[in-house]
Amino acid sequence: MRVDPMRRETSVPGIYAAGDLASRQQAAIFAAAAGTQAAAMLNLELTSELVLSGAL
Repeated sequence: MRVDPMRRETSVPGIYAAGDLASRQQAAIFAAAAGTQAAAMLNLELTSELVLSGAL
């Protein structure tokens, strides 16, 4: 499985990964930063879907 380093989305659409799963760096601060980035990208994707569907 590949992980986009900017979006944190895996090669499976809609699945995001962070921390030890997505990188060889095993440090809590890197995992926390990657988790925050993954959450932001997921939020962007969900918000975009709502806007495009006319729900917002």
